[in-house]
Amino acid sequence: MPEVTIGRTVLFHLGHDDTTKEPVFRPARVVHVWPDHHGVNLQVDLDGSNDAFVKIYAGGAGTVPDEVLAVRVAECERGSAWRTSVREGTAEGTWSWPPRAVRARFGVADLGPRGHGRRDLELAAAGGVAPMSTRVPIAGPVLIETGLLFELNRSTLHPVGFELRYDPDTEELDLHDCRAEKPAGIILPEELFKAESLALDDFMAGEARRLLHRWRLYGFVDQRVPGLNAATAGG
Repeated sequence: MPEVTIGRTVLFHLGHDDTTKEPVFRPARVVHVWPDHHGVNLQVDLDGSNDAFVKIYAGGAGTVPDEVLAVRVAECERGSAWRTSVREGTAEGTWSWPPRAVRARFGVADLGPRGHGRRDLELAAAGGVAPMSTRVPIAGPVLIETGLLFELNRSTLHPVGFELRYDPDTEELDLHDCRAEKPAGIILPEELFKAESLALDDFMAGEARRLLHRWRLYGFVDQRVPGLNAATAGG
């Protein structure tokens, strides 16, 4: 297993669903690593009001040991929770590494923990469209943190000589045409490629159940353009 370091994404065992009694896992970012294996501090991403009735049955999950509910109302409204000195394990209030999912071009191979992203999977049968979406006002940092900007460039733009870049000063995404200087497309340095791939793998691991649900519903993960398949075959 990889070493736990600041900035890594892990799964936090929030508690159990009050109705189904299934375990609920949420993605969490490591913000501090205590020495001598004394656990880590986590910033846990919550599913808003959907997590309001997640309960702790085994007792003690970070900072709310005396409450039956796993998270406070204010945390649900904020969409995040801070949990301290969390140890690796399988019980409530512990963290674990997310299961790796073979990405879209290889097929999905892992469901991940039961209950992870359960609410997100309750899509409308007609069209499979989620009931609501949230606009991301400044998309650049999110695309970079999740590795999605890297994947968009790697799989679509770099082969044809374009690159999408984020400017933190202007908070804008700019499309650069590099075809004149890169007639064979853009290739990233190996070390940068590895670092960017790691962020994407962490993000995609947390989306394993969603991808499998999509595959079961439609028979594919990537929605292909028929005429484009032959042109990109073998890539």
